[in-house]
Amino acid sequence: VTIATFAFDPDPLVVDAGTTIRFTNEDRIDHTVTAGTREAPLPDVFDESLPQQGATAEITLDEPGTYDYFCRIHPGPGMTAQIEVR
Repeated sequence: VTIATFAFDPDPLVVDAGTTIRFTNEDRIDHTVTAGTREAPLPDVFDESLPQQGATAEITLDEPGTYDYFCRIHPGPGMTAQIEVR
């Protein structure tokens, strides 16, 4: 998943259970990848910081379902997304 121009791409991301997902920050500012929504964050599921341009983080989701996530730092429509795990 690329984070560029204050947006996660692709959205939604569809993967098989057990797939390792890599996030890459292409912006020149800090971002996070935090499970849940702004109203109901789930940092225990995943909560990764990408502190600078080029930073990466990886997560693996083993349980099928739909996972909402967002950037804790930046509000806005591009800073929310979903992962669908089959």
